[in-house]
Amino acid sequence: MATVFKRDRSPFFFASFWVKDEKGKPKQIKRSTRERTHKEAMKKAHEIEKQFNNSIGAEDEQSKKILAKMQEATDLALSGKLNKDIAQRLLSDILEASTGETVKAYTIEEWAEIWLKGKEGNEISSYKTYKGHLKCFLDYLGERTSDNLHTITRADILGFQEEMKEELGNAGKTANYKVKTVRSLLRQAVHDRLITFNPADGVKALSTEDSKNRIPFTRSEARNLINNATAHNWGNIPAIEWQGVILIGAYTGLRLSDIANMRWHNVHLDKGEIQITPSKTKKPMTLEIHKELDDYLLGLPSNDKPNTPLFPSLCSKRSGGNDGLSYRFGLYMDELGIDRRPLIMVDRGKELVEVEQIKSFHSFRHTLNSTLANNNVNQEIRMGITGHSDERVNNIYTHHDKQVRREAINLVEY
Repeated sequence: MATVFKRDRSPFFFASFWVKDEKGKPKQIKRSTRERTHKEAMKKAHEIEKQFNNSIGAEDEQSKKILAKMQEATDLALSGKLNKDIAQRLLSDILEASTGETVKAYTIEEWAEIWLKGKEGNEISSYKTYKGHLKCFLDYLGERTSDNLHTITRADILGFQEEMKEELGNAGKTANYKVKTVRSLLRQAVHDRLITFNPADGVKALSTEDSKNRIPFTRSEARNLINNATAHNWGNIPAIEWQGVILIGAYTGLRLSDIANMRWHNVHLDKGEIQITPSKTKKPMTLEIHKELDDYLLGLPSNDKPNTPLFPSLCSKRSGGNDGLSYRFGLYMDELGIDRRPLIMVDRGKELVEVEQIKSFHSFRHTLNSTLANNNVNQEIRMGITGHSDERVNNIYTHHDKQVRREAINLVEY
């Protein structure tokens, strides 16, 4: 029960009352009422006592619980025993006492499983990609996968990015893709208010120049790929179309997706040219048609509709992913006994290191360039023929005689 009293040299009455602290011990409280009369001071003293009791939870079970948890956190912090797991538990207890809700706390591994489950409706190839990327990230974290999700730092993302780059033989593009998956994982966690910020945001992508150690096919491998195309079982795709795709890849260096989507208006047999704008560079190119490719194109049924696909069964197919065109071509390589991931010894300064190389449809681009070089075709013409997007090279390319370029491409023999 509150009482009032006066102090020397003060015109105001003071309130005095006892409360129990968080540990149940009595504690005297004294506060000024700012009132000059006894009656008004008593009235004010009761109000102060009630407000104070409410603030410390003496009359409110909810407040008692909240204050008890706050005091527990303070005691643990002062004794040096407060850690991230205990702090997370106390925070969850305070929120539950305050709102009835609990803080959703997931380990890194748990959240990865939940996020991945949400991707099950995606295409199988995309789901498998996400799953593979997250496995790499969890493997990188090791025992820390059992830590709370909020413990992931920017340093973790940078370290993962660098390790993936080194592990994949400087494959910056692939490392970037894996970091992108982790960034999406954490972005969803921010959206669901599990963490306050995304540590992967702002992490710069690695350079993708020479991101894969692709190497050319040997001359005999290129010839086998051309000669055996019509005998291979391509499923529901006519073998004659795959033969054409391979011939164009071998003699132009164009990417698989650009070839598969070519239209008849890209082919100018009267000029001996292919005119195309690759999807990657978005820059128009004019390519000379090799004599072997010319024979193939002349043997196709004529078509007077310019927008008709050159390869009708292939133009609607995806290049990447499970059962995509790249995958189909890889199976064809396997059938011919061409190792898709050969190992070579690379000098890394103090030691020789075994590094995995890659052979794929894109290797035709490197094959063409190296074959031209072996035939003493100068670099400027080679870069023009293979469509490199260097402005300086393009300027030189446009000033070279058409016949010089045609003679150069016809030096290529597999």
